[in-house]
Amino acid sequence: MLGERNASRIVFYAIDVHEGTKGEELARVEANPADPPTWDLSPDGTRIVVADSQGLRLVSLVDGSVHQLSIPDHNSFMYVAWAANGEGLFVTPRDSTDYVILFITLEGQVNVVWRNKSQWISRLRPSPDGRHLAFAAMTFESNVWLLEDFLPETSSQPNKP
Repeated sequence: MLGERNASRIVFYAIDVHEGTKGEELARVEANPADPPTWDLSPDGTRIVVADSQGLRLVSLVDGSVHQLSIPDHNSFMYVAWAANGEGLFVTPRDSTDYVILFITLEGQVNVVWRNKSQWISRLRPSPDGRHLAFAAMTFESNVWLLEDFLPETSSQPNKP
């Protein structure tokens, strides 16, 4: 599966593994050019989920239809990964005051999996058996420095020739 982005959409293609080339077009979805979307292929290979500032969209690879998932209190997402059983999604919302991982069923029911105030979350990866979820959590530090007397002293005496 190849997701190729152009100005206003992502086009999904099959990959010809024998030729090592892009195969037939499977689906396409509109995308905001200023927004980096993430996507994931469902475990059964029949759907793609696209996450971005336009929300969560399920794209059928069978007929190309697009279904918008309505999620209360969240409409912009950064990372997404299918649950191993294909019955839900792990996502990180952009519009949350905390850093959270949500599990969202395909019917739109939301459960908080993990919440933190100081670690940015990325790269969600459920285990094949569905019992574990790996992810990267990054922290950021900020320091303030006060520098005093850092300029060279200037002479109050005029230079004499």
